[in-house]
Amino acid sequence: MSSASQPAAPQPSGQDRSQPPGQNEPPSSAPAHTHGLAASAPVPGEHVPGGSDHHLDRALPTVTHEDPSDPHASIYDHGFLRAAAVTLPVALADPATNAERHLEVLRDLHEQQVGLAVFPELSLTGYSLEDLVLQEPLLDAAEQAITTVVEASRELMPIIVLGAPLRVPSRSRLLNCAITIHRGRILGIQAKQHLPTYREFSERRWYSPGDDACWEGCASVRRSTPSRRTS
Repeated sequence: MSSASQPAAPQPSGQDRSQPPGQNEPPSSAPAHTHGLAASAPVPGEHVPGGSDHHLDRALPTVTHEDPSDPHASIYDHGFLRAAAVTLPVALADPATNAERHLEVLRDLHEQQVGLAVFPELSLTGYSLEDLVLQEPLLDAAEQAITTVVEASRELMPIIVLGAPLRVPSRSRLLNCAITIHRGRILGIQAKQHLPTYREFSERRWYSPGDDACWEGCASVRRSTPSRRTS
């Protein structure tokens, strides 16, 4: 018994019904594409494609955040803060050099009207000091570097947060601290509380947790007196 080929099913005329409407062709209301014609809208700074030499009638405004004539120029007038997360090359165990590098960056941020500059952990000494961080000459130099930044900050706009190791003489402890500085004053000192002791980290070998230490009313690091937290 021979098999006869089945005739193809008739296809409906008009739009292809196998696809949802709008998949094969544009709707009837869509404007037809006109290739080779000039665009109707001008292109800033360029010629109209395919058209005559047509330019914008007026130049685009060039307003920066330093322009006092623009009411939107300063973000501080609208409740915003320009902050900078700073990275910089650190001279290991050389707080004086690192203080100068901090100030070089801070002067540039001052010109950019940055309100907050945050530096890395232990940015004045370097992080990977290991047992060298226990040496008294290094700790003395770190305190002097903080004083250098504090004095220079009188002429700088940003609030500065930097890192350094600080001693607690009354309890023979060393703390990994973040120091907040602004306009010639130390606003606060926060000691690191959760010290990592896994894999390559051995911070408890050198530092003590700072969950019970605070500095109140300190005008400089050398005159600050640590006390136990009462609240």
